[in-house]
Amino acid sequence: MKQLIKWEELSIFILSIFLVYKLNFRLEWWQYFLLFFTPDIGMIGYLIDTKWGAITYNILHHKASSTVLILCGLLLTNDWLLVIGLLFFAHAAFDRVLGFGLTQFLQLKQKLPTVDEIVELKTNYLSRLTLSFENVIISYHFKSI
Repeated sequence: MKQLIKWEELSIFILSIFLVYKLNFRLEWWQYFLLFFTPDIGMIGYLIDTKWGAITYNILHHKASSTVLILCGLLLTNDWLLVIGLLFFAHAAFDRVLGFGLTQFLQLKQKLPTVDEIVELKTNYLSRLTLSFENVIISYHFKSI
């Protein structure tokens, strides 16, 4: 069942990124990257204590927060809100694919991953994703020859 949920989250991630692409919103690649990882700022709350960390992390990683931004962007015809909401939504799905979900207060006594561990996991995942895309592009190129 966990694998099925991860595949579902991966499809949500891909759909969100595709919708951002179809909006044709003019930003530099690093701005998309920065906006995509902005929800991780919620981990700053852990500097105060685990309760505040869980609250700030959950607010920024909850899909309802992203949905509110998306709806506000659609209703107000504000492309900025729409793109930010879609990227936050994609980020939440991306984290769930990696096995990070919302923090439950009951789990706070467990050892939380360090920022370095999270960065390493995301970097490893991105490098594997890049390699798989490169393989697809190479195989497509050879099929077209």
